[in-house]
Amino acid sequence: MGFIAIIETFDSFSSAGKFIILFFYFLPVIVSVSRGGHKHILILFMINLFLGWTIITWIVLLFYSFLFKLDLSEESETSRFK
Repeated sequence: MGFIAIIETFDSFSSAGKFIILFFYFLPVIVSVSRGGHKHILILFMINLFLGWTIITWIVLLFYSFLFKLDLSEESETSRFK
């Protein structure tokens, strides 16, 4: 199955189907953003964009998106410098 066959298969989906596929493809990034951001959100997005098609990478990124939460509260800023 070549790249052209994959493109032709993707073209046969409806708009809703394409949206659902892209939603699940970028689920690690969506989870990270919905949890308040991630320290390495750009890296997470780029790896997901280029290597998310491999199932192992996608699972690792999904797990990684749950690990950290960006904390921008002032309490955390002041407690670091005490």
